[in-house]
Amino acid sequence: MEEKIIGKIVNTFQLKGALKVTISTERPEERFKVGKKIFIKTEDEKIEHTIVSFRMSNPKVAIIKIDGIDDINKAEKYIDCDVVQEVNEEENSFFYDDLLSCEVITADKRVIGKVNKIIRMRNIDYLLVDNFYIPFQLDIFISSVDKEKKQIEITELAEETMK
Repeated sequence: MEEKIIGKIVNTFQLKGALKVTISTERPEERFKVGKKIFIKTEDEKIEHTIVSFRMSNPKVAIIKIDGIDDINKAEKYIDCDVVQEVNEEENSFFYDDLLSCEVITADKRVIGKVNKIIRMRNIDYLLVDNFYIPFQLDIFISSVDKEKKQIEITELAEETMK
């Protein structure tokens, strides 16, 4: 099991301690399912909580309620904290934090730049590399991803789209 960031708490919601979370996972309904365990990482500790309620506010933001937080004053101390979860990674499955700041290279090892941001549009993730958007589709635009070296190799087709 590996610990992965699945969101970031950006604000509170209403007076009963609900939290607004920006989502950094493709499957928020699975990751934030009622009854699931999550961890909130503060500056000096990692606190385990259970999801009590969950709903999507928009495609990038969820409203969650967790056990032990029942008013806005308790919730406010978690603003700007990461929400993490222990997950079993499947083969050829990547989390946003696996890809962010990866060096992007061509087949001949020429460096294109680093992944600055990941944007989801119409069910496809796009890697923002400098001023180029590269669709994150394995074997079509992405040849390989080396998590340890933090490198993503793109295909010739991806290179063509950048011209």
